[in-house]
Amino acid sequence: MSRVYDVLTAPEHSVPSVEHDLTDDGAWTNEEEAPFIEIGGPGGPIFSNSSSKPIHSSSKPEPKPESPRHFPRLAAAPTQPAYLSVRFHDMMLAGLATPSRTLDLSLVTYHHPEHAISAEYRTLRNDIQKQQSSTNSRLLLFVASGPESGTTTVLLNLAITLARESSTRVLVVDLNTTRPAIASRLAIKSRPGLAEVLEHRVPLTLAIQPTVLPNLQALTCECGVSASIDRELPIVFNQLRLWYDWVLVDGGEAGTGSESSPFSPSADSIYLVLREEALATTDLTGLQTALKAQGGLLRGYITTRL
Repeated sequence: MSRVYDVLTAPEHSVPSVEHDLTDDGAWTNEEEAPFIEIGGPGGPIFSNSSSKPIHSSSKPEPKPESPRHFPRLAAAPTQPAYLSVRFHDMMLAGLATPSRTLDLSLVTYHHPEHAISAEYRTLRNDIQKQQSSTNSRLLLFVASGPESGTTTVLLNLAITLARESSTRVLVVDLNTTRPAIASRLAIKSRPGLAEVLEHRVPLTLAIQPTVLPNLQALTCECGVSASIDRELPIVFNQLRLWYDWVLVDGGEAGTGSESSPFSPSADSIYLVLREEALATTDLTGLQTALKAQGGLLRGYITTRL
């Protein structure tokens, strides 16, 4: 084995001298220097104790240190900050006279619920409830056959009688554009009201006002309504039907033919209010025909007397 090593490590062209014919027994002796043998070749898994590093390494290279992350920065603040200009707008139109909380004395069902006239309004309530029992929507339009018929007085006393029922929600709407009176009778502010709603100046929820009765609210109209009332009013009425059990509308004075109430098609039922002495001279048949032609339905009439 040592002779093979000598041949392999001898200088070029040198010939080893053979002085002793020793038999190679395949065993290392103490005098022989152990050869350097690399197992597996360069880059293999096992290396000598040499300080030299392998040419290739199977281990992953060490990752380079990451540069610090830079998060998006907010836009630079302006040198001169912008401020919001504000101004308060009173939805109840401050400047109008503050109403009192004393309801008009004509509202007998509020001031004297045990009066004989109050009992008549309870009878009127029962008669209308029977007539309206088969309908879910109860938007009733009250119109007058002539001036001083008492339409507003009848409507408000009936509304108070209905509102005294604990589970009943009642709304009164003033559509008497010539002689509006609901605001003054209920001692509430006259604006904002239906006119502002139809003109899209005030939301419907802010135009509806509470009254002294928890179950009774009001939607006033103290000025002329817009020209778009025929288009906008049915939309408003449909919303009110969802919020209230009873919607009582004061439509003012109704005539015949072209003078009939323009609001009649939006109501579920129409009731005519007239003086008892005018009953003989009032053309009920003609009025009923005119209302029907406009899409309204006259369900009855109410006579008044002093």
